[in-house]
Amino acid sequence: MNTASKLVVLLSLASLAFPVVADETASSSTPLNVGIGFGLNYGGLGVNAEYTLAERWGANGSIGYAGDHSGVVGVVAGVRYYLSTKRDFKPRLALAIGNLPAKLCAEGVADVCDVERITAYGASIGFRYKHFDLDVGYWRSNDIDDFSDEVEGSLNDLDTIDLSLGYRF
Repeated sequence: MNTASKLVVLLSLASLAFPVVADETASSSTPLNVGIGFGLNYGGLGVNAEYTLAERWGANGSIGYAGDHSGVVGVVAGVRYYLSTKRDFKPRLALAIGNLPAKLCAEGVADVCDVERITAYGASIGFRYKHFDLDVGYWRSNDIDDFSDEVEGSLNDLDTIDLSLGYRF
């Protein structure tokens, strides 16, 4: 079983472990909401849109500016499962995949750095409180492993734990 499959199984099992919280959804809520923020869930510094698929499920996509990595953009898509549908505080679990720029450098190998687009996948836990989003995620990429093998070194310029913070309109 590959890592992506393990993440899907883990998220599915974790969603069953949490008790169902009484629903207090607002009847006037729209199925589409948009936010701005930073972190891998926003493709860098960017915009995130989420569409409600069912009462507790949402599909989201992001596009963002990835900073000093040659001015390229990051694109991310994923699904979220809300553990509660209360109006003010909504804890959630999420899975995502993204096409992101990354500065890859090999530790201990002189002048071996490259900015490449990588495909990364991750799982996160987070919440929405009123208009604010906060997620902590773990991201992984087979492209990173390939680069590390290619230069026969370990990477020193890539974090796999990400903090994403955003504001919803």
